[in-house]
Amino acid sequence: MAKKLTFFCIRSIVSGVFGAAACFKLSDPTTTHLAVYQYQLLSWEIAQSVSAFLPWLEMAAAIGLWIPRLRLGAATLCSILSIVFLGALSSAVIRKIDISCGCFGAVDAATTLGPRIVQDIALLALSALLIKEGAHRNREQLLFASQADK
Repeated sequence: MAKKLTFFCIRSIVSGVFGAAACFKLSDPTTTHLAVYQYQLLSWEIAQSVSAFLPWLEMAAAIGLWIPRLRLGAATLCSILSIVFLGALSSAVIRKIDISCGCFGAVDAATTLGPRIVQDIALLALSALLIKEGAHRNREQLLFASQADK
């Protein structure tokens, strides 16, 4: 029971972060576009496409964490997004680009990159735990199904 509650809490945190980030980005597409472009990793046009698509991807991941059949894929997507975000944030720090994160739209304007990197590492760790839990659950289901066939 404690294990189920633990993973419920982890899923709630990860889903809440990605869902909130998506909502803030969707509410202000112009700021989201500028936030993506300010990392200086993409052209203006590609940043516009990424900023239009990214919130929907984050929302799909957040919702997918609550659908049992999609849980493992959603957790994997959350991990991949966290790795991409960590790469972009680290790149900005290394290149000494003075920008706000942009993770939560205009609400996030004053957040510096250092604390956001730490938060993304924690988010990646939580997502990895969800992947491990989902893979373990899938393995148990496959074992149960193969034993039922005998």
